[in-house]
Amino acid sequence: MSDGGNQMNIGLLETRLGFRMRVLQTLLGMRIVQAFARYGLSPGAFTTMALISVNPGCSQIALAREVGLDKSAMVALLDELEKAGLARRDRSSEDRRRNLIALTAEGERVLAEMHGLALATERPIRDALSGEELKTLFALTERAYQAIVADDMRMARAVVDRDAGEGDMTNRVPAAGPRRRGRRSRLHASAIS
Repeated sequence: MSDGGNQMNIGLLETRLGFRMRVLQTLLGMRIVQAFARYGLSPGAFTTMALISVNPGCSQIALAREVGLDKSAMVALLDELEKAGLARRDRSSEDRRRNLIALTAEGERVLAEMHGLALATERPIRDALSGEELKTLFALTERAYQAIVADDMRMARAVVDRDAGEGDMTNRVPAAGPRRRGRRSRLHASAIS
């Protein structure tokens, strides 16, 4: 954070994890948008393709839940990947309402290219940290994520318990609380990659 070459004092933001992570995500996001521009794909395409690659035959609903998109946004993204020849949807033989998603050979090739570009956007971070520090960063980030998920679940249960204790729920407006589309995903719709 500089102002004309001088380091800006960020005051109380210095100890705000959300601030640091948002700034880092913004910087990485700008790099990834530039790196992936040549593919002409929507934000989230790389993440979606990476998940499809390691979960061939996954359903659209499971994929949307993990990526953190609503079902209609996932359908639009899959339409785009299918039109580009990168993914395909096949009807399940067991449940005709369910589409099974897989990458095409071209999709796997493009995913490998994009992965190399994604790693290159993170190179300054990877160069600044030792292998052990990078493992620690990932582990601490996962622990932080799990702590937030557990707290969200606790708050959601408290709202349900509170509402259950208030009698007849007919014609009742839902109480404010965490808004979620299924379980929280570690990959959020706002993620550029």
